[in-house]
Amino acid sequence: MGLKLMQEASNVVSDSLDILAEVTQKFGNLLVAEHARIKATLVPLLDDARAPIRKRAMHCLAAMSVYMNDGLLDEVVSHLLQRLKEGQKVIKPDVLRSYVAAVGHVSRSVGYRFGKYLGEATALVVSYCEAAKEKEGDDELREHCLQAMEGFVLCCPTDARSHMGALIDAGLKFIKFDPNFAGENMDEDGAEEEGGEEDEEQEEEEEEAYSDDEDVSWKVRRAAAKLISAVASQYPDAVAEVYKRTSGELINRFREREENVKGDVFAAYIVLARQVGNVSRRFRPEDPNNPVQLLHADVPAVVRSCAKQLKEKNPKTRMAVFGLLRELIGVAPVPVAQELPLLVPGITAALSLCRVAPVPVAQELPLLVPGTTATLGVGIRLHYVRVKLCGVAPVPVAQELPLLVPGITAALSASCETVSELGCNMHLSNCVILPLPAPVITAALSHARVKLGGEAPIPVA
Repeated sequence: MGLKLMQEASNVVSDSLDILAEVTQKFGNLLVAEHARIKATLVPLLDDARAPIRKRAMHCLAAMSVYMNDGLLDEVVSHLLQRLKEGQKVIKPDVLRSYVAAVGHVSRSVGYRFGKYLGEATALVVSYCEAAKEKEGDDELREHCLQAMEGFVLCCPTDARSHMGALIDAGLKFIKFDPNFAGENMDEDGAEEEGGEEDEEQEEEEEEAYSDDEDVSWKVRRAAAKLISAVASQYPDAVAEVYKRTSGELINRFREREENVKGDVFAAYIVLARQVGNVSRRFRPEDPNNPVQLLHADVPAVVRSCAKQLKEKNPKTRMAVFGLLRELIGVAPVPVAQELPLLVPGITAALSLCRVAPVPVAQELPLLVPGTTATLGVGIRLHYVRVKLCGVAPVPVAQELPLLVPGITAALSASCETVSELGCNMHLSNCVILPLPAPVITAALSHARVKLGGEAPIPVA
């Protein structure tokens, strides 16, 4: 009977906190007179023995912190940091994780107002992330610490600038944190050791055979990738330093075994490449610190890794690869074009899905063919972008085009509307189009006649 009453009381408290969070989030500015009472009620609940109660109290406190005056906010943040200073000797591990998460949530909510506490908060969070041991629950602590660091960078980039080195170090350390799997086979340069197709197949079988539902280390790696992405996005003036320190490890982690993490790793490198392109005009071409030159040197390794990832069965992986290639082409079109033969098999495999699975292709083609300026052939988009952006002569495509023709033709005749439209776009103004084989031209014109209900315009070179 007593246990039932306790359960009912817990449900009442949980529901009450949910309601309070909604009210404070939407009408917090109208509850100024009640802020002190609400704060006094919520803060003790962060030490509650029940995890759901702590979580709801944390979200409610973060929602209300947006509307707190500086005095109340100082009391809340000081209490959170003081509890973190007391350490694991005083606070239970699960409660400690809640306090770290609460610091991260409050910092994201109040933004720049958290800046004056950032030095102390960063030191505490980094120390807990480094000191976490390989035992049950500490992976969750690492994840919360890395998420809090990401919040510091995104919400207080100016104040977090002085801690950029420590934040990058933490991201690089934990992006490869995988204590339950030792399948990496990389040399010092990050390239795969020569082992033949048999070793590669054996490695893939081992990865597929490995399964541990209790392994949550992938959440740590995902949080680390997001932290690196946040640093790259917030400090464009330091992109050369950030690229030097992070690019090698990000390229190595393209081989990540968890799909949830792999997408964030690709996303982090995309942000890094985009920032390189944004600041490229600030450097002279011969400047050794020019991040574009650094990226050019990494293109062969990136393309080799992308070529391998295009063979993956998961469509999300291929989508991420095409997104990365599109960004890379905009920054380093010539080096990418020189590595094009490595990508043709993967592009051909993706295009071949038109016949059996049009929906995944419809998701992938927008990444390979941006809608801003389109061309007739999906497969030759790499050459076309190079011509369009650089004004240089395209590399010979006589060997590659025949391999791409079946896929392009299948895309033109696909039943999926998105696929067919992306396979044939007749807007050719201000474009330099490469000579196309007759089957592609015929299929394109036929498709255009059907769509336009009449005679299709003849493309002019």
